[in-house]
Amino acid sequence: MPPFQPGEEAVRAVPGDLLQLIQARIDADQQFELLPCVWYDLQTRKCQYYDYRPQACRDFEIGSDLCRLSRWDEHIDT
Repeated sequence: MPPFQPGEEAVRAVPGDLLQLIQARIDADQQFELLPCVWYDLQTRKCQYYDYRPQACRDFEIGSDLCRLSRWDEHIDT
């Protein structure tokens, strides 16, 4: 799930159809920690909606120890 803080979606002007993807996962009551972000494209290995990403994603340093650990957790090649 994109880790938006309360109200951040409005500040970033996230289109409603992108928010519906998030809501659909919430409504399905899926185990979020077992799935990649709903906006993550498994084929391209990129965020599909990069311009709308939340601040937590913007602050996430590519190549950092946390990045490598997260990729390892998700079985994504580095």
